[in-house]
Amino acid sequence: MTGREETRHPLWKAAVILTLMALLASGCGEQVRPDSQGGKQGEQVNHSGTSGNQVKQNSGNALEGYGEEADSSDRWEKPQEILLSRAGLPPHFQIGAGERVWDYYDEIISLGQIQPGDNPSFWLVSPFFEPKKFTPSIAGNTPVAGTDPIKLAPLAAGIPSRTVPVAKTDWGYRVGPFPHYGAFREYYYSWVSETGLALHPGDYVSGVVELSRGQSFPLLDVDRRSMAVSADNSRIAFVRDGYLVVRDVAGGEEKKWPLTKAPETDTNVSVEMLSWSPNGRYLLGAWYPYPENFAIDKLWMLDWETGKMYGLLNEKDHPFSKPTWSPDGNQVVVRESFAGYTEGYDVRWIMVNLPSTTIQVVAPRSAEKIDYRFTWDAGQQLQVAAFRPGPGGTRAIGYDPAQGIYQDSLYDDPFVATQLHFVTSGMKTVFQVDLLQALKDTGLVLQDLIHLYIQPIWSPDGKFLYLEGYADGGIVSVANYSFHGSVDLVTRTARFLPAEKEKGHRWLFTISPESRWSGSKVILAASPEVRKLRVMDVKQMRVATLAEGEEYLAARWTDQGLLYVSANKVELIQPDGSARVLVSVPEGEVFVPTVVTSPSGRFLTISRERPDTEGLRWITLEILDLTDF
Repeated sequence: MTGREETRHPLWKAAVILTLMALLASGCGEQVRPDSQGGKQGEQVNHSGTSGNQVKQNSGNALEGYGEEADSSDRWEKPQEILLSRAGLPPHFQIGAGERVWDYYDEIISLGQIQPGDNPSFWLVSPFFEPKKFTPSIAGNTPVAGTDPIKLAPLAAGIPSRTVPVAKTDWGYRVGPFPHYGAFREYYYSWVSETGLALHPGDYVSGVVELSRGQSFPLLDVDRRSMAVSADNSRIAFVRDGYLVVRDVAGGEEKKWPLTKAPETDTNVSVEMLSWSPNGRYLLGAWYPYPENFAIDKLWMLDWETGKMYGLLNEKDHPFSKPTWSPDGNQVVVRESFAGYTEGYDVRWIMVNLPSTTIQVVAPRSAEKIDYRFTWDAGQQLQVAAFRPGPGGTRAIGYDPAQGIYQDSLYDDPFVATQLHFVTSGMKTVFQVDLLQALKDTGLVLQDLIHLYIQPIWSPDGKFLYLEGYADGGIVSVANYSFHGSVDLVTRTARFLPAEKEKGHRWLFTISPESRWSGSKVILAASPEVRKLRVMDVKQMRVATLAEGEEYLAARWTDQGLLYVSANKVELIQPDGSARVLVSVPEGEVFVPTVVTSPSGRFLTISRERPDTEGLRWITLEILDLTDF
């Protein structure tokens, strides 16, 4: 769960919780009033049997009336600790309190030491359910050691579901609003097909949105990494317990096949790959390496028409990934790794013929990192190409003479270097470019630097290499700097502009490396503090500011100009310099990072949020159809 912004709390081995014996003795039942942030009031629901902890729930709209105050004789006088148990709570629910958010990894949650006079509360939030706030009723002044935590599962059982609206717009689609607790980020939803989105506040799905049909439906507690949607969005495949399950979207019927030897009791099963063929007949899968549990080969397939599963390859320790399907759906190329979950080193590529269940090697095992591209011609014959973006099929390798270290930049990773070596397959050097003299033009004192990173971005025509740099001298001696340069791959010369002092956190806010380029112009990275949208002409080594004064979240070139997203609008800067606003956010809302594209790149998803109360927010996804721009 790296990269999350939620605050986590460790398990508490010793729990002290307020007793409600006075209320129980008086026969006071537990009252829970469901609320609806969407403006629709739910019916009152009674909960009981929560391990002696009486909980009241109030409408999250008004945030009042969370329960009657205890009699003054029972008023608590010592700090108390309120514990929550998520045992049995569906994992698609978020638990929020104040600025904190907990996910399903936290089995016991502490609301902290509650002081006398405090009014502790917490939220249960999920996209396809009404957000609900609960406040424990507190009485008594003597802690009771060993009291069970408040059980959340019974509370969630009474929360009403809700639909997530889907609508067609002039620019594409709109999804939402739906509730979320805390900061909303790109890992809380994902594209599962070209027109399908899954909403998941954590690793488990709450529901699916289908754009072309204009509908949404709950799909609860499915691991988002272990699901696949068919190309026509008619079927969803996922793993539940030890079974492969395929659900018909329209009718809701399900069929299942056992993946493990004890599917009814194997509750923590997931797969590393699950992919439908374009024709919808075949489902290709590979499980994570737990060979003692699985009843089928590591790499396997389901023939939907016959309903039969077939084992294909049983290399238990070899991860399989990156499926590339033939247009007719009868063949698929898959990467097989020999050294665990690496980033492309020590792999081979195999092609599976699904009708015959046969396998052949199409790119042999190599310790070198090679970016292959697979296509099929009109006769359905596989075409294999080793993709190298530079002239003559070369790629750039960074070299640091001071340390004697080479670093591969095939996938545009930053590296430490003062030289660039351009090599072919087999690491044969074609030519090299010394960056040292050009780096002096940045104004940086190189001997004072601790870090000097360079990220290379190839131009689509292979004539230039844009170099985005970052430098610092550690905590004390030298501030953080960014710098921009380029390599002319025809003249084989490098140039840099003067370095700029970093202002705040910098991010690469473009959609993809290719979308940064328009001819010899490349979009530069941005930061909330700089508040400028800039492009650099790598041929003339000039920087132009196209817009400023806003917080810019994303930008990309389109056929009709430069499309950018700021905190309050989506705008298109047209070739003649004029600007056209495509989408504006309503008052009280803002667009938030990050922008996500659909698998083919046709759709661009931009999320906006409306703060409600405490950490509760309402999220709307604006989806741009880039074929219109």
